[in-house]
Amino acid sequence: MQNFNALAEDYHPANAAWLARISQLAHDSPAKMTSTVEGWDMVPVISEEGVMNGRALLAYDAEKVIVTFRGAQLNRWKGRFWDVLMTDLLGSYLAPIRDAGYWGQDLKECNYDTRSDRSRGISMYRFDAGFYGVFQELWEVSGFQKLVPNAAAGGKAVWFTGHSLGAAIALLAAADQLRRGRTVQGVYLFGAPRVGNLDFAKDYNLLIGRRTFRLVNFIDHVTRVPLFATGFVHVGRVCNFDATGQLHTDYSGRRTTWDF
Repeated sequence: MQNFNALAEDYHPANAAWLARISQLAHDSPAKMTSTVEGWDMVPVISEEGVMNGRALLAYDAEKVIVTFRGAQLNRWKGRFWDVLMTDLLGSYLAPIRDAGYWGQDLKECNYDTRSDRSRGISMYRFDAGFYGVFQELWEVSGFQKLVPNAAAGGKAVWFTGHSLGAAIALLAAADQLRRGRTVQGVYLFGAPRVGNLDFAKDYNLLIGRRTFRLVNFIDHVTRVPLFATGFVHVGRVCNFDATGQLHTDYSGRRTTWDF
């Protein structure tokens, strides 16, 4: 992966390009994933396909580990996607949620200096039930999350990325790494929907919000659901593509209601 900066802390165009490529690669066949990743002089690890048609791909070399997830496959996911989209846009009911509660270990209780002036009490994290279900299947039930610390042995930088549904799963997987006291170097989310509530977003942002980048096309409706009004909030730093295709990474002056 030429020009990939494994230790970058700010937005890095070469990293964004590589992470977009590997996010797209997650949609291909296992054979194509394997040959492509090996062509980058990296070692691939591919999960079994889940019931919801999801898949995880891990690629690593001597300096980094990259984890990505397959985004929405419309032949099996379109019912869930349109349920979320239409019910949130019409405002007919609260988007389905999953109470994660203490989640085994609150993000605030990790071994990080969060400099938070908020209560040290237990936060109530809430996630979209559909996203959380796919995350559990691909990350927890499959045991794929146990592979990351093994691949990262020796101090390799760990990166998470994904597109659409894959971005939602990548965000939850990165948060899971953090709550287990493991390090995450950076997160790039392409066309990510909102995943968690305000408690989750605040705690996540204190830990790694400045190294989480959401790349958003200005007309991408997926990034606008579930609606902010239903209690779901974005994380990280938004990078907007405008109507001309120009990417804005100044993180200020261009935010709208859709960006929260």
